[in-house]
Amino acid sequence: MAEHATQAIIGWGTQVQRGNGDGPPETFTNLTEVTAGSPPQDQADEHETSHFESPNRRKEYIQGMIDSGEATATVNYQPGVYAIQRQLVRDFQAGTILNWRFVLPGAVETITFSGFIKGFARALGPNDPLTADVTWRVNGVEQEFGDT
Repeated sequence: MAEHATQAIIGWGTQVQRGNGDGPPETFTNLTEVTAGSPPQDQADEHETSHFESPNRRKEYIQGMIDSGEATATVNYQPGVYAIQRQLVRDFQAGTILNWRFVLPGAVETITFSGFIKGFARALGPNDPLTADVTWRVNGVEQEFGDT
């Protein structure tokens, strides 16, 4: 086996962005002070198709429709300082469907999706930063995976 140095990178520099609904091309605004995030993860439904003559008495399956799932991000929550955080609350309350994207560092990938904010949860502790967890529901529109 040939040896090689790792090509791994850290997530520092990742941007989570809100589409402004303008354009084309559409412009995006960075969410501020994002501390963690997870882009959408596709998951396909499965359907059992077993029958009386299935080979070797084993179950058989076919793939069903693909659910693009959810995306999440955690921000240091300061709505009095950052207008974009106030906008997230308004988007949540209105159920607005917008384009969102995760821009991974080092030009690794940009993940763009259409969706609405499904959850907006503030968290606080006596010795912890005030944060907000944002959960998006992807609107079923195909995600775009491409270079930045």
